[in-house]
Amino acid sequence: MGMSDENPEISVEVFGEGPMPPTRSIWLRHIALLAVTVMTSTMAGVLYPFGILPIVTGPDPQTFGEAMAILANLPLSYAAMLAGTVYLLFSDIDVLAYGLSFSLSLIFILLSHEMGHYIACRIYRVDATLPFFIPTPPLIGPAGTFGAFIKIRSPFPSRKSIFDIGVAGPIAGFIALLPIAVIGLITMKQVPTDFVPEPGSLVFA
Repeated sequence: MGMSDENPEISVEVFGEGPMPPTRSIWLRHIALLAVTVMTSTMAGVLYPFGILPIVTGPDPQTFGEAMAILANLPLSYAAMLAGTVYLLFSDIDVLAYGLSFSLSLIFILLSHEMGHYIACRIYRVDATLPFFIPTPPLIGPAGTFGAFIKIRSPFPSRKSIFDIGVAGPIAGFIALLPIAVIGLITMKQVPTDFVPEPGSLVFA
């Protein structure tokens, strides 16, 4: 069936989708993930190998049965270790300061990396979210986090934008790393140890 000349013409206009501002729930998600990541990375910062607290205490298993008993009690031992770590963080200001020096430095580097991507996205008018942090329990994620990411929500305008947005993150992260590394070298202290290795043994530290 054809369209008569009396019918009005139909025009179609295409509007580009602009950046979507974060909603309140999205802001709460960002803040919650950041807060949990600070907590888990602070705990990881005071535990071995980054910190001063041992992971496992007690004698090494000497028999297969003792090893199986340790494995069976591993969940309870892990929970007790986390509870003890939290208690020390809130009861000893020096332990808390030690953990925060690790976690805040790590968060600063990760945030700088992701904000490098985000700012480059804004320059090229690519819609992207703010960083989402990924917290992990200590020892499962060794540093208490698997990092962070941003979500790209619109197409890239060119190949150059893909390269520039991709490289902006590592550059920003490296720039953020430099003062952290300098401060770490300046404040580094040699801690004496009472451990004396046996002759012919291998020591990993």
